[in-house]
Amino acid sequence: MGGSNSSSLKKEQIAEYELLTFLRPREIVKAHSLFKSLSILPPPTNSRDPSTKIPAEDVINKIPELRYNPFAPRICEVFSSSKDRKISFEDFLDMLSVFSERATLSVKTAYAFRIYDFNNDGVLCRRDLEEIVRLLVTTDEQRLRDEDMKRVTDNVLKEVDVDEDGFISFPEFDHAISKCPDFLLTFRMCIV
Repeated sequence: MGGSNSSSLKKEQIAEYELLTFLRPREIVKAHSLFKSLSILPPPTNSRDPSTKIPAEDVINKIPELRYNPFAPRICEVFSSSKDRKISFEDFLDMLSVFSERATLSVKTAYAFRIYDFNNDGVLCRRDLEEIVRLLVTTDEQRLRDEDMKRVTDNVLKEVDVDEDGFISFPEFDHAISKCPDFLLTFRMCIV
């Protein structure tokens, strides 16, 4: 494997990660090199210790695809397996895999739902929808008025909340996403 010498990953590890992700071996090696470069720890520590974690803020600040994404803190929160706002290499690999072009629609949809479920209650409630809209449209100079926010969230619920219970369940979200032909193209990041 050509570039594997620059990585401290063993061929067996690369093969295992390939089975568990949507990434190719060369992408896994590149991801490992990128992860090592994000760490402030000295190279012998950050490259050999699988428990090495990087603060989410460092990942966000050093990767342009995240730095300019309004959902970046939430993305890192969802992918942090230890839920401590720190990212391990395997967390990082999972994130890259889900946002890769080869990830399936069902995987991307499941993760999008988790990212948008800010309060982690298993449904998208009005507060989740308000947070999504706020992240998408609020700037330092401009923010949506309360009545406009209510109108937007009412329209989303009217369109997607099939059973009219005031929440968007995963099946309802999945159904709505299935009608969005560009979702596979937009829910991705080309980092490796």
